[in-house]
This record gives sequence, C-alpha cells and structure tokens, in this order.
Amino acid sequence: GNDDEKTCGGIEMNTDERRYDGMPFYEDQISELADLLMNMEGIRKLHYTRHDKAWIRKVGDDDLKECLLEMTEIQIYIIEALVFDGKCILDIQNEKCMSLKQIRIEIRKMHRSIIKRM
Repeated sequence: GNDDEKTCGGIEMNTDERRYDGMPFYEDQISELADLLMNMEGIRKLHYTRHDKAWIRKVGDDDLKECLLEMTEIQIYIIEALVFDGKCILDIQNEKCMSLKQIRIEIRKMHRSIIKRM
C-alpha cells in the first residue's frame, strides 16, 4: 500500500480524514476512550468473562459510567470491538454493514458526549 492507505487485517482501506501523521482523526478519539477504560482495574477481565455490559457498572468514574449507560447498542459494540476485542474499523464495517462515514459519525457522537461530561 501507499501512504494514503491504512492496513487492517491484511486489507487496505482509504479514508479522507487524516492527521499530519497519516492516521485517521477518529483514531485519536477512540484512543482517548480506550485509555480511560483500560486504566480502570478489572474492566477488560469483566468484559471477557461476562460478554455483556456488566463492565460498564465497573467503571469507577461516575460521569463516564453514566455516559456509557446512555450510549446506543452500536456505540457500545464499537467500543467493545475496538477497545477490548482488538478489532479495527474495517471489521466493524463488515460485521455491522456500516459505512466508514456512519462509523465515524458514531465515534464522533461518543467522543462529544464523553468530553461534555469529563
């Protein structure tokens, strides 16, 4: 591939929204959320053992917890897929039959609601 493409699971994908270093902007937004969640003790383990939304109740920050509880099923799916399951945007696109634009919109909505609360 060339510099305009990102590889995901061996498949290259193009995206218009890029930072100066070539990474899509939405990766910053997901990274911030991942950092918040992964630094909380026991959340990843609970996700793996229960495979339900029980991990949300384990979030120590009340504002973040409330925000997560208000998210849609697809938003929670995106978080779980990217943060816990090591999937990429292309996986979500294929599994949920969503366009890249739809996924970016959901990530932007999640990011905005979290930033508002924090």
